[in-house]
Amino acid sequence: MQELNDAFGISFQEALSTADAAVFRRFGKHLSTVEQIVLRGTWDQQTYEAMAEATAGYSDEYLKKDVGPKLWRKLTQALGESVGKRNVKAVLSRLTNGSNGASPAVEPTANSNGREMASPPLAVPPPGELRLDVSDFCGRTALVRELGRWITEQGRLMVLWGRLGVGKTLLAMKLREQVEAAFDTHIYLPLASPLAPEDFLDQLLRRLGIGDEGLQDWSQRLTCLMQALYHCRALILVDNAECLCHPSQLAGDYRPGYGRYRDLLHQLATILHRSCVIWISQEEPKEMRVLEGQKVRSHCLHGLTPADAITLLTRQSALKGDAADWTELVHRYDGIPLFLKDLTTTIEGLYEGRLEWFLGQPLLLTDRIRNLLQRQWHRLSPPEQEVMYWLALASAPVALEELQADLIGRNPSQLVALIESLQQRALCQRLETADASMALGLSPVVRVYVQQQFIQQVQAELLSHQLRLFHSHRLLQVTAADPIQARQRQEILIPLAEALREAWSDTLVDQIKSLQVLIHRQFQGQEGYSSGNLINLCHQLEIGLAGSDFSDLAIWHADLQTVSLFGSNFTGANFQASVFAKALGRELVLAFSPDNCHLATGDHEGQLLLWRVDDGSLDRVLVIQRESQATRALTFSPDGTTLAEGSADGRLWLWSLGNGYGADDLCSHTAAISALAFSGDGRYLASGDVTGCILIWELASGRSLQTLQGHQGAIQRLRFSNDGQWLVSSGEDHTAQCWQLTTGERRQGVQGRGIAQIKDVQFLDEVPEPSHPPSAIALGLEEHNLIVWDLSTGRPRWVVPSEADFTAVMALSGDGETVAHSRHNGSIELWAVAHQQRRYCLRDPNTLVTTLAFSQDGALLATAGDHRVNLWALSTGAGLRTLYCQRQPVNCFQVSSDGQWLTTGHRDQGIRLWQMATGQFAVQFQPGVSQARPVQVMTANRDWLASGGEDHAVRLWSIDRPDACQSWLDHDAPVTALSLSPQGRWLVSGGEDARLQVRSLDAQQPSYPLLGHTRAISALAISADDRWLASGSRDRTVRLWNLETASGVITLKGHHRRVQSLTFSPDGQHLLSGSPDGVVRLWQVDSGACLQVWMPPGGLLHGVLFDRQGAPLAITSDDAVLQLWLLPSATLYQRLTGHRQAIWQVSLSSDGHYLASASQDDEIRIWDLWLGSCQQTLRPDRPYEGMTLRDSQGLSEAERLMLRALGAVDSPNSPKGT
Repeated sequence: MQELNDAFGISFQEALSTADAAVFRRFGKHLSTVEQIVLRGTWDQQTYEAMAEATAGYSDEYLKKDVGPKLWRKLTQALGESVGKRNVKAVLSRLTNGSNGASPAVEPTANSNGREMASPPLAVPPPGELRLDVSDFCGRTALVRELGRWITEQGRLMVLWGRLGVGKTLLAMKLREQVEAAFDTHIYLPLASPLAPEDFLDQLLRRLGIGDEGLQDWSQRLTCLMQALYHCRALILVDNAECLCHPSQLAGDYRPGYGRYRDLLHQLATILHRSCVIWISQEEPKEMRVLEGQKVRSHCLHGLTPADAITLLTRQSALKGDAADWTELVHRYDGIPLFLKDLTTTIEGLYEGRLEWFLGQPLLLTDRIRNLLQRQWHRLSPPEQEVMYWLALASAPVALEELQADLIGRNPSQLVALIESLQQRALCQRLETADASMALGLSPVVRVYVQQQFIQQVQAELLSHQLRLFHSHRLLQVTAADPIQARQRQEILIPLAEALREAWSDTLVDQIKSLQVLIHRQFQGQEGYSSGNLINLCHQLEIGLAGSDFSDLAIWHADLQTVSLFGSNFTGANFQASVFAKALGRELVLAFSPDNCHLATGDHEGQLLLWRVDDGSLDRVLVIQRESQATRALTFSPDGTTLAEGSADGRLWLWSLGNGYGADDLCSHTAAISALAFSGDGRYLASGDVTGCILIWELASGRSLQTLQGHQGAIQRLRFSNDGQWLVSSGEDHTAQCWQLTTGERRQGVQGRGIAQIKDVQFLDEVPEPSHPPSAIALGLEEHNLIVWDLSTGRPRWVVPSEADFTAVMALSGDGETVAHSRHNGSIELWAVAHQQRRYCLRDPNTLVTTLAFSQDGALLATAGDHRVNLWALSTGAGLRTLYCQRQPVNCFQVSSDGQWLTTGHRDQGIRLWQMATGQFAVQFQPGVSQARPVQVMTANRDWLASGGEDHAVRLWSIDRPDACQSWLDHDAPVTALSLSPQGRWLVSGGEDARLQVRSLDAQQPSYPLLGHTRAISALAISADDRWLASGSRDRTVRLWNLETASGVITLKGHHRRVQSLTFSPDGQHLLSGSPDGVVRLWQVDSGACLQVWMPPGGLLHGVLFDRQGAPLAITSDDAVLQLWLLPSATLYQRLTGHRQAIWQVSLSSDGHYLASASQDDEIRIWDLWLGSCQQTLRPDRPYEGMTLRDSQGLSEAERLMLRALGAVDSPNSPKGT
């Protein structure tokens, strides 16, 4: 194409000749190709980035920081004056026009022989014909050889496509260098901007030396081109062909008016000719999948191999790493040369060239890498971007069917088209999963970029309250395996939560509440993820949702296991793929079904449940609530149709798991059953109890066939031999024994020495000799050594040192090849018995393991502690699933002074308010400070609620403003006592620092301290007229203070242990004090005289009070029974029964009307002492107490039963747990 003269009066070709001549004269060599590119770009007033974009193979950083500065220095030396990017055009124009008196002369130079030689004329190729320097090309040797051979022998058309920066242009130039001798001419045509097909054809014809005279239309020109390509063997490289396609549309869709390129490629592929066209693009043209054949190829260029990356990056850098490091680097960044080169400076500068250090950090996106990915991202259509978001959010390969199920509003054909388009851009990969199935995914570098884009977009939506992606995409896949969920939290949920925390700061809770209102108003009755996303976000932000309204909303992929949902409303909610807290109690027992599809769990409450192993969902409820029948042993029959259960009361249950399942009760043991085992043919069942008795049952008749006596302690494990003729047992008496069932004879045994413990037994798959028992082993612990005994010899066959102690739980796999045992730090070690080597260690810091169970094939291991079960894949040691119930145990509770409210303080820092009359949850108070510690003490009246805890802070709420909290740090130690005055004037706090702090609630007086105690404050009481304060301490004294004068009056002495309970008489004239030593004292307030001393005859002393007539009473408990004693006569006043476990705390209303008591199982009962009856029973530790599920959808009947057991109700007024 002919160059036009610009304002300086010369063309670029003339200026280039001037510059090149001067350089050749000065240095004896011409300007390089890349220097000519920079000079041409500068002449056209382009930025370095524009030059790099127009000329593939060079980065803008390379042109700007390396080539450019060197070129200007070279021209400065050659031309004898300062030359830079800003003035090079003026300097070359002046020198070329002779404006300084003369053009620079081309002087002869001497060659190596000393003979003069003239500078050869500069052969400047046509625009776009500049040849790239391929000296940096490395690797891909086999590919160059293969493609080069194909091009020279038979190639007509090859589309070379792939990601930006992968090296497509450099590969094409390398191919050109290799095959150029086989062609008459070669043309390189980069498309810096979209070029109409007619103009493209005209330019190509002129480059082939063919004029356009007489060629009237497209058809004639195309025919002329094809004839030329037949008569002249040409190699044509067309670069940046993606600019011909429409951005924001599917891959391969041409721009409007550019459809004739489809005809061009079709002609190049199907018409006979001798030339070869290499079409270089970021995306594959759609028609290539039809045109591809022997002479037409479509080749997607992938990244470098680790070996090629090492060669590329170690040429000019000193990166250090082993083979695994290089493999991981290439994997993270797709082996894209431009990405890897850009990272070199960072790795050398910040990590001393050590790949191990660099790879130990989260994946880094440099500005250059981000810019390149951004250019690809902006070419995607909006639907493609939505699919990319889904693939990035998955954090793992995802099956097409699963992706279709997650998308909202996309039919299967649309999704397939979008996936194919992303594959044509080399952005979406087909990956093979662990089960050898095919799935879709993104490479690590692309996934991180897309995740960051998503977080930015969602953050902007939340800040502006314009929700789109937040509703159409889920933040967390709660049904995924635990490692995937952990990755999603780390990559998506945590960064988003932290961004919102920083953006909203002090208004965070208010903003979340406004979002909840917006979602309810905008998406009520619609499908989507916004409600589930908000729930998951609140959990991450530690914002409670108690009392929230989610009625008629879609609750999709919500993790409801650990969110505070007391009293929340899910009426009409549509649940889908959400995860709930599990009804798992303490002292769990486990059993896998033979096909590994189900896990059975039982606990101390007698709950018996079946869970699906694949997704952790509840499959069946066998027993959900059962009084005093804890499950102690479980096992499945070999065909999986029967589950045997042994209970704490000695009953043996057989649960049929067919279509209509029920239970048969076999004749009972006389003690708790501790072990069960089925024979291999399912005909017999062995049961062992805590007395050491073993029974053999015939299942067909339900009869006990044999009783085996020999153990002196609880049976721990039972196993049948494969032929069913032998049984091996282990017990707490430190023995393992082998029994011949036909005779009931004990044939072999192991007696552990001293303190040795035998935990498990197993038969080995070895063929026994006739009349001899099969080989059996016993697993145990002796003096910090793991030991596997051989029952045939009674001697150890395997001993290894171990950190396990006497509390460890242990198990053998069904084949006897693997040993699992717990350690004191909560981890689980697995050992290979045959090799006496440790395989790996399993860790869950949240579980103190008390139970282990192998699946029958040894592929899975279940570990359990209180309220929690973990499932592990033994092939990899990876965690698969966690089932748990996030109980919120009550730390303290308090009846309000007016008897209207019960407040409970929990380990999650929350304080809950309950209506005494109905037992219904009312509201939750949250400290709003993430580092706050659990509440230890509380006090409340009709207007105020105050709390104190281990963080030394006192917090105060108005009852009608649970979101507005005041706090003070008045103590230098944990707060141990609080009291609100009956008339609402004072708040008094006491701490472990022996300090009392008095605050005026009506702001009439400043806060002031009261000093005098020498040890922690343990009890407080204020008289009815707000005049007197009584304080009890661990220093065994009671002090009386005058609140009106802020002074101490009297010190009362006499108790021999701390003072734990204080109360004034209604007239304020007398004071009762109680102590754990069981002594109650009656004091005269005015004089401080001790009027009387009593020691009530009950058990544990909990408190003291005055009845309606002013008579002093004491409250004691004897295990689970409350007793009220009339002190003057030492007679039993009332006996309150109903608790099932021991009582640990009580609280009284100030008028002595109501009493609340809590037992060890966190049950709280509210008693009317005037009537002597229980009015309400609460379980405030249950995660869903008072949560309403009326008309909700998507829950199975089993899930509904479980949720009710955890406190959910069908309507706000329905009874608890129904």
